[in-house]
Order: sequence, then structure tokens, then C-alpha cells
Amino acid sequence: MKRIVKGKEPSDFTAWKEQFRQDHGKEPEYKDFRTTPEWEDLIQALLKEQGYICCYCMQRIYGGDSHIEHFVPRDIKNTDPHSMRASNVELNYGNLFESCNGEHWDWSHCGRFKDRESDPILLSPAQEDIEERFCYGLDGSIDAVHADDSAAMSTIRILNLNDTVLKRHRRTAIFTALKNADPKSSNE
Repeated sequence: MKRIVKGKEPSDFTAWKEQFRQDHGKEPEYKDFRTTPEWEDLIQALLKEQGYICCYCMQRIYGGDSHIEHFVPRDIKNTDPHSMRASNVELNYGNLFESCNGEHWDWSHCGRFKDRESDPILLSPAQEDIEERFCYGLDGSIDAVHADDSAAMSTIRILNLNDTVLKRHRRTAIFTALKNADPKSSNE
């Protein structure tokens, strides 16, 4: 998993939330935002921030093949004042990413697959050490660097990151990179 460095919240998104509060006298919810022109702008900002890759599996995405992913699910409420879940996670920019919809919109992995799970994901794509927590096999599989890293293992399971299609894509990318790195292969 590649680390996503969260930038500053887009100013039009911030302005929309403030205008909503003024107009309605309450905090906006995701359902209020989803039908606005600023929603599409937010998708583009997230895609750019992520380098046009899925925040979980790193497949290339462009917007029409992805969705706004809430790392902490919108429906989870928590009263711990030190938890991100205590705030309005629905429109908290630090909680928003772009995730693929699986292969051919089948929701077979990543954010949509995660929605089927009751266990929370433990490792955020924005976590500083995220890239050091996972390793890849030549067969395209992903695993925890340390066998006792239950958070990494749960993240792989909850996102179904060892889905057959994802493994095949990774295997192809690995062998393509190895072939391109071999000076003998460029002379053939």
C-alpha cells in the first residue's frame, strides 16, 4: 500500500461547508454534499492528491471508476473526544480518499468490499509507516512484513487485497518491471 499524503482541504469544499452551516444552521452531511458541483471538484482533488491510484490497492483510477471512500465509515459514531470518529467523519477531509470499485464494478475488493465488514480497518493509507507494513510476493500476493502484525493482516483481509484479479495485476507489473530492469531483455 502506498502512503497518501493528505494535503490541505480544497478551499471550495471548505467554503461549501461554511455556507451550508450559515444557510441551514446545522452541520452538513454527506447526503447534502453529494449532489453539489463541489462534489465533483472534491473527487478531482482527491484523485490528484493520490496520483490517480486507488488508496488501497494502487490500481489506476480516473474518477468514473471510483468512489469517495470514508476511511472511518460514515455510520460509525463514537463519543471518545480523542477519536476521529467523534467528529463529523462524513465530511472530514482527513477521512476522505478515492477508492476503486473493484474489477468491473463488482465490489470484489477495496472500499466497497470493506463496507461488507463489521470490523474496522486498522491501517489508514495516510499513516506514515504504511509502506513499511506490507510486502509483495512474486506471485502478486500482499502480506504483512511481520507475521505478528495483526493490523496489517486484518487490513489485507478486510479489503480483500489478495483477490485473484489484484494478484494477477501485481504479478504482471512485477514481471514487467523485472523484464525492463534486465539489460539482456532490451537487446532481444
